[in-house]
Amino acid sequence: MKTIPVLLVMLLGLDLPLHSQIGLNAGDAYTYEFTTLPRSGTAFSPPRGCFGFDMSIPAGAQVRYEAFENSVADVPWLSGETTDARQSLFTCGGQVWRDLQGVVRFTMVSGSAQLNSIQFEVLVNFDAMYSTSVIPSVPEPSVLGLVGAGFMASRVFRLLRRHR
Repeated sequence: MKTIPVLLVMLLGLDLPLHSQIGLNAGDAYTYEFTTLPRSGTAFSPPRGCFGFDMSIPAGAQVRYEAFENSVADVPWLSGETTDARQSLFTCGGQVWRDLQGVVRFTMVSGSAQLNSIQFEVLVNFDAMYSTSVIPSVPEPSVLGLVGAGFMASRVFRLLRRHR
C-alpha cells in the first residue's frame, strides 16, 4: 500500500507543463490584452506606441491584425491583412498606449497560421521607453507527465489484480 503514495508523488513531480505557439485556423481569432509594460530604457524620440509580431503563414492563408487603444470596442489605430509566407511586422503610431495598456487581435481570414511572438514598445515624454516581447502559448501536457500517468495506471491495475 505504500507504493501508491510514492507513485502519486512521482507522478506529480514528473508533470512539468510545456507550451506551444498559438495556432489559428480559418475563422479563429486571438486577442491579447496588456495592462502594463516594464520600463526597458531611455529613448530620445517623440512619444509613440509601437506594435510588432512574428507569424508563420503558409501559402494561400490570410490573416487580419488589429491594434486598439483600450479595448476591441474601439476603432483600431492600426489594422491590416497579410498573406506573406513569413510575416514580421513592426510599426508605430502617434501617441497611442501612453497609459501602457492596450489590446491586439489576430483573425484568420482563410487557411491557418502560427503566431510566434508579439512585441510592444511605448516611448513616453522623450525619455522613458517601455517594452516587452510576448510569446503567446497554449499549455500542453508534458511527455513525462503522460508517461508517468501510464506507469501509475499500470501499477494500480497490477495492485488491484494482485489483491483479488
